Amino acid sequence: SVLVFRHNIPGDALWLATPSSPTTFTGAAVIASLDTGSVEAQPYLQPSGNELYFQSTRTGSGDIYRSTRMGNTFSAPALVTELQTPSIEGDPVISEDGLTIYFRSDRASALGGFNIYEANRATPASAFGTPVLLDAVSSSSDDGPSFLSPDHCRLYLSSDRAGTNDIYVATRGT
Repeated sequence: SVLVFRHNIPGDALWLATPSSPTTFTGAAVIASLDTGSVEAQPYLQPSGNELYFQSTRTGSGDIYRSTRMGNTFSAPALVTELQTPSIEGDPVISEDGLTIYFRSDRASALGGFNIYEANRATPASAFGTPVLLDAVSSSSDDGPSFLSPDHCRLYLSSDRAGTNDIYVATRGT
């Protein structure tokens, strides 16, 4: 297991640290293959640890990228083109099976602000389908997904709908 995090001194880059004990991580270093000098942020390492999704501003606005991991090495990132719009996309959260992605975007919607979208695909090698606004969990404030339970029944999200940025959980049946 490893820890991938955004470190903003200097710049905004993604870093990798490895555990030396159950409570201690060491060897933190920038992931050079992902660093462009743009903002690289909001990493989400798929629970299997094989794919990393993150936001980057390398194209001018926030877009979602994917990189595969082999050991402590990450492949050159690829833009997830089917989710890209002129708006900002970020906070990617992918299901364990790799078939569903949740993300935030400020694309036009009746709610305004950043909202949570879901996109699905048939296989992990397929492109994601058209994203759908999750209006049942989104609000007119800024919302973004943070974690999906392995059974897909709980989506943890951050939102400032109460005036402060808080964590919420949305639940659904199996």
